[in-house]
Amino acid sequence: MPLRLRFSGQLDLADPSAGGSVVTRIDVEVVFEGAPVDERPPLVARGQVALLQANLVGPDLWEALDGEDDELKGLARAYFDDDGQLREPYDASGSDDLLHLVRLQVEDAWRGRRMEQGIVRRLADTFGAGCALVTLTPSSPVDRARWEEMGFAPSAAGAPFMQLELDGDVPQVLLDESAATFVLLREEDDDDLDGDDDLDR
Repeated sequence: MPLRLRFSGQLDLADPSAGGSVVTRIDVEVVFEGAPVDERPPLVARGQVALLQANLVGPDLWEALDGEDDELKGLARAYFDDDGQLREPYDASGSDDLLHLVRLQVEDAWRGRRMEQGIVRRLADTFGAGCALVTLTPSSPVDRARWEEMGFAPSAAGAPFMQLELDGDVPQVLLDESAATFVLLREEDDDDLDGDDDLDR
């Protein structure tokens, strides 16, 4: 299935600092490139992620976030201490960076296929490489259950956020091209990949 993830954003050439930005926002969209060549590829989903590079500024994190919106500031308060380091128990990886899902909207025709989980997994493996966490804010109890299925857990700080620890034991999210659907593959399923019953659709 020719699903393509496209992205755009801006990055300061200067090193991140308290006087600059430690947050890089990346706009993403997913298109289906199976349409005829003379047609615009149908949109599958669009969204935005924010890469927070706290590793580069340490205790200057709070000053560097002055110009950011309330969501990013609230996220930082939930996960970082006064020294700009990740709080326990999220500090085990040695990284203080995180990738936050700001928004993600899947088109109606593509819902019910775990597109959200597939997209976030791909973003985590690329833009989130080297991060300790991927975070997001669930919009409803149903949304929360969807992300829990993928390995996200509620914030220990009691904030409205959820996080996925990238060095933890989390399911793989694989594209079943024949069904145009993403499936979850857990570690216990590795011994029997031939049976579809082992894959959560």
